[in-house]
Order: sequence, then structure tokens, then C-alpha cells
Amino acid sequence: MPGKGRLAKTVISYGVKYGPLLYEAVKHGREPAQRALQKAFARQVDRRKALQHAGTVVGGAILRVFHNGEPIWVVFSADIPITTYPPVEAPLGTVLQHADLSQRITVNAAKPGGPKLPNFRFPNVQLPHLQLPSLPRLPMLGRKETEPDGAILAAAIEGNTAEFLLALGDAGGGETRDDTVRWTIGGSPLDYHNAVVGADLDEASADSAVRESLELLRRHDVPGTWHVGPSMLPADLGARLLAAGFAYDGAEPGMAVRLSDLVEDERSPDGLVVAPVENEADLVTWATTLARGFGEGEREATWVADMYGRLGLGTGDWVLYLATLDGEPVGTTSVFLGAGVAGVYFVMTVPEARGRGIGAAVTIAGLQQAREAGYEIGVLTSSPLGRKVYERIGFREHCTIDLYTWGPR
Repeated sequence: MPGKGRLAKTVISYGVKYGPLLYEAVKHGREPAQRALQKAFARQVDRRKALQHAGTVVGGAILRVFHNGEPIWVVFSADIPITTYPPVEAPLGTVLQHADLSQRITVNAAKPGGPKLPNFRFPNVQLPHLQLPSLPRLPMLGRKETEPDGAILAAAIEGNTAEFLLALGDAGGGETRDDTVRWTIGGSPLDYHNAVVGADLDEASADSAVRESLELLRRHDVPGTWHVGPSMLPADLGARLLAAGFAYDGAEPGMAVRLSDLVEDERSPDGLVVAPVENEADLVTWATTLARGFGEGEREATWVADMYGRLGLGTGDWVLYLATLDGEPVGTTSVFLGAGVAGVYFVMTVPEARGRGIGAAVTIAGLQQAREAGYEIGVLTSSPLGRKVYERIGFREHCTIDLYTWGPR
């Protein structure tokens, strides 16, 4: 099983609030690396569980306190403490004896995934904040007793990508449709994120759906993209999109890896630290770093950071990671848990640090934590620049997603 027992060699931090301390513990062997990583991830899981519990009670709120030197999350109903994550034997009154109750996070501020951060906005662009709808999910894939075949993995790649794009578009206020066609349109200035991600159409209805998507793009005065995967019908959808005025914009290979087979012994530079993004300052640094080498640069990074700020950091299905080398930001990634698998997005290394294993390191970091959470399959759609990197760490292609793009003149 590739990579088992090698975590101490990679010297990568998962340091939540105590990243530097955890990094040094792993580096110098003061705590077994596997146990350290599990402990760091468990803290994130506890916070997510506390938020979810608080969402089920009247006046739900959470507060982080320390008990016997360890962080715990106390769940409140109005002003009454009701439980903790992780559970503790001490009375709640004792746990809260020195707590500052004014620092409680209310669920209304935290939904749909964490504390609401200030929005990163484009000048003169108003993007209303909408509540995310419930998105359909596939069952967990890749159980040991059943090897997922290529068709199942292709469906998982499409499903995770669709949920990812729909969630970001909805956070931006896009108009959604979820029947024989799935789309979010109008919530982003970026063509990739005004996205059509599903179609189960016949020859009689296909052209009208394409025309309707064009009308929405024109009404919102934004560019958009049909992400045409292998499940989308009819079979000649690409030709119909070209006839309607969309332009073919290339193909993305859809790739997957069983996380137990993840190759984790990729070399990375000494001094590299990969840690989750937890707060506004981290998010600003993450976005500034992403802008140095991904997609449309600052324009895309600013919008993406705004959406992540609305969705919440470190809780729910979204985790962002920032890589630093000797204290300087050098790379980014994010992991989205959807459709029963862990999807990897926004993998970027700043140009001057490329070719040193940083892209592989940030990808591995996020997938290791997903594996600790019980996920067994990782998926992504690759750029030409990243494909060889992903293949080295175990990813294989299982489908192709063709992109058809339209933009207002």
C-alpha cells in the first residue's frame, strides 16, 4: 500500500490553530506523525459536529474553550450549555468557569458551513448571499468489498464537480435549475462558474434548453460554460452547442484515486508547511497566492475567496489549504466533500517555486485528511500542467469533461 508509514518523512503540517507546534512535533519525532495528524483533524471534526448540533436547537451557538489543556466546543441552546464536542466528564459549569460567553458563534451566523467572513467583492458588483439548496449526493464509493469500476468513478467525478460548481454559483446568487438540466447562471463574472453541469435531454428538448441557458447568460450579461461529461444527453449535445454559438474551449480529463493507494512519498522542500485556512487573514493570503498563478489571476481569486468566505471555512464540506515555504506563501488547494468523494480544486504553485513537489504536497495533504474522515476516493479535473503530477501520486483518468463557452460581445 503506497505511502503507509511515510508521513513523518514528508514534513507537512496540518496545524489548525497549533500548526507550528504540530509541525515541529512531527519533524523532530516528539509525537508519532500519524497520531499527530489524526489529533489535528479530530479537532476540525469536533467543531463541525458542534455546529451541526447547534443547528438543531433553538438559539443554537457554539463556543471554544480549553479543558485540561485541550480545545473543546460547547454547544448552547440560547444561554444554556447542553453538551460538548468532544465529550468531557467535567460538569459544564466547570468547563465554562473562565469562558468569555460573548465570543459564542451563533448558528445563524455560521450557516451554511461556518462563521460568516467579510465578503471579498469586485468593485460595483453586488452578489446577493443566498442559502444553499440541498444537493443530491451519491453513496460513499470505493468500499473495500467492492472495487469501483470506471463508470462509477466517472459518475463520481461528474457528481463532485457538479456539486462544487452549483454550490459556489449559488453562494454568488446565481439562478439555478435542477430537473432535466442542472445549472447555476448569473452568480459569477467568470465563464467557468456560470455553469451547466447536467443534462438528461432528448432531441426534442435539447435545443430549447441550450437557448434558455443563452437567454439567462445574456440577461445577466455574463459568460458561461457547459461542462459536458459522459452522462450528459443527447449524445450530440456538443454539436448543438456549437450550432447555437458556443465555442469549444478544450477538455478536462476527469481523474480519480483510491486514497489507500495514494502515493505519499513525493519529495518536497525542507521547510514546507501545509495548513488549513481558518480565518479572514488566512483567506486573504490564500487568495493573494492563488492570484499569482491560477486561471484569470486576481479577478478569479477575488471572486472565489468571496464565495468561500460566504460558505464558511474549516467546517462542513469545504477545506482550503495554504502552503508556505520558509514562511512565504507558495501554494494553494481546496478540498470539497461531495457526491461521496473528496474533490480537489484550485491546486496552484507560484511560478518561481514550481518543479519542487509543492503541487503534489498540497494535493496529498488535503486527501490525507479526507481519508481520515472516512472518504476512500479522491477526484479532480486536471489542467495539462498538473496531469503528470497527479499521475505520479496515483490518479488515473476515467472520463473527459468537454467545455463549451459563450461570452457576451
